[in-house]
Amino acid sequence: MEHSADIPGFIRSYVGPDHLSNPGAYLRHSPVSYARDMTTPLLILHSEDDLRCPISQAEELFVALRLLGRSPVMYRFPGENHELTRSGAPQHRISRAQLILAWFRQHLQDSETSAVPTEPPPR
Repeated sequence: MEHSADIPGFIRSYVGPDHLSNPGAYLRHSPVSYARDMTTPLLILHSEDDLRCPISQAEELFVALRLLGRSPVMYRFPGENHELTRSGAPQHRISRAQLILAWFRQHLQDSETSAVPTEPPPR
């Protein structure tokens, strides 16, 4: 992100060295570095015109997880930027909220179903 976002230097203020002299420091902070350990279902919602958090970041994580055999879900919002949740097109804001609600409904229902014992507990 340090070399692709619209705010170069911002991430450096957290990491310390720049990404050219110490790329390992940036890899340690990058979620994609830990993709192999990610097993929780993942929903990625991203604005295509977000310059603060470039969509390439989301695509990289999505592809890494797919290559590992995981099933992340990704939705892209065309014509939207970093402000989608605050000033995006109303239909995109509604769609985003519906996607989130559906995601949690599905995954919370799945976890409740799997948590229900198939046999009554012993007395």
